[in-house]
Amino acid sequence: MSGPFRPAAVFSDGMVLQREKPVPIWGTGADGSAVTVRIRGIEASAAVKDGKWLVTLPPQGTGDPCSLTVTCGNDRVDYENVLFGDVWLAGGQSNMEWPLIDADGGEDEIKAARNTNIRHYIVPKCPYSDGRLIEMEHGARWTPCVGESAKGVSAVAYWFAKEVNARTGVPIGIIGCNWGGTSAAAWISREALERLVSGRRYVEEFYERVGDKTDGQYEAEIREHDRKWREWKDASDALRAENPGVSWKEVAAKCGEAPWPYPVGRMSPFRPNGLYETMLSRVSPYGLKGFIYYQGEEDWSRHADYFDWMCLLIGQWRYDFKDDALPFFLTQLPMYDTSENIANGASGDQWPRLREAQERVSRFVRQCGMAVTLDCGELDNVHPANKRPVGHRLALQALKKTYGMDVEADGPRYLRCERAGDGLLVMFDKPVTLRGGHLGVFEAAGEDGVFMAAEAAASENTLRVSAAALTEPCSVRYAWRAYCGAPLFGENGLPAAPFWGTI
Repeated sequence: MSGPFRPAAVFSDGMVLQREKPVPIWGTGADGSAVTVRIRGIEASAAVKDGKWLVTLPPQGTGDPCSLTVTCGNDRVDYENVLFGDVWLAGGQSNMEWPLIDADGGEDEIKAARNTNIRHYIVPKCPYSDGRLIEMEHGARWTPCVGESAKGVSAVAYWFAKEVNARTGVPIGIIGCNWGGTSAAAWISREALERLVSGRRYVEEFYERVGDKTDGQYEAEIREHDRKWREWKDASDALRAENPGVSWKEVAAKCGEAPWPYPVGRMSPFRPNGLYETMLSRVSPYGLKGFIYYQGEEDWSRHADYFDWMCLLIGQWRYDFKDDALPFFLTQLPMYDTSENIANGASGDQWPRLREAQERVSRFVRQCGMAVTLDCGELDNVHPANKRPVGHRLALQALKKTYGMDVEADGPRYLRCERAGDGLLVMFDKPVTLRGGHLGVFEAAGEDGVFMAAEAAASENTLRVSAAALTEPCSVRYAWRAYCGAPLFGENGLPAAPFWGTI
């Protein structure tokens, strides 16, 4: 099927192209026509087939801004101020989406931002592939993170990019491809997801909930939801402006809970595979250095499936972006729970299990790493405002594991445990320290599997954990709660991930 000549929307003035790798440039056009791309005195061409074309330029090094020209017959598009550097795709849900303007320290950072070598492109958030998608893409542009233009960039991605750029001197491009409230299943193709039994079940359950609801009924529900959302947001913004230190618990008490969940429908952005189709696929196969990822809050109830889903997601993303070795650095969920859950004893272990699945992914998948953020969470607030440490720890992952720098990127990792008298000796891969009180954060159990609060003492690469009522402990766990303290760190200042060990 032929269409008008048009390069993909992700290409614009000011873009960052991936250095030192083949550079794919693609778009649509009329079958049989030829497309030529020129940059830095070189050119490459390709024919349009089935309404699509893809031209691959040879690898380029960094250098001064340059221009790129795409021609097809009498049609010509010129792109100016193009940089070669490293491009990272920032994926996930709301904590990755969270804009710099709303983060702690964000306003001051925006006022001081002057680095034109950090640029971002936000993939248009369109829930369904129709005429609105093309219209929204027309307004999308690469933007330098300078002053007010940095307001909308992901805070996590911005602080990641700022540190990587400062340490490497390489221009950094961020492609923001994220949407709050989304499951990992929204970012995987239906064909791939349905290879898993759990994936097929998830798809079937979603469409059972949709039932025979028409698109018109769904859109009416969306209008009503959006009205309630605007009312809630206006009220909560006013409250926060009046009292910047107000807690989210107080916001909920005075303004009510934020309207959620979102209505289900065939056109929902939260449907399985939906944003894979309308967002991720719209920017692949753009040349990338790697991925940073912050997601999982929406999948806490599906923790048993999360490992499989994430392995599938990483493999698909690498395939779509034409590089099966692309680094993937994920963020382990911080502490979060509600005061009500804690008071009622209703927290459960779903969040610890989800964190466990995330760590399994980071250990099992090659070229993968994980930023531990247990100490960054907030009670009653699933969106902790301090995003700088998250960006910093993701940057450490990249600097160590992608750029090969001599930096500490990981906190202590649990290795094993063994009985030592009436306690357990827990071994780590590096020296550990304890910060502040920790009673109840460490727990021990005997053969009956009943855990109780335990004491811990650190010495070099080990902890001795013991509980007064246990003479023969068999198991130990740390921070195995949705929300609690996180006192275990490495001497390098990075936190340890939760663990559950048995002799």
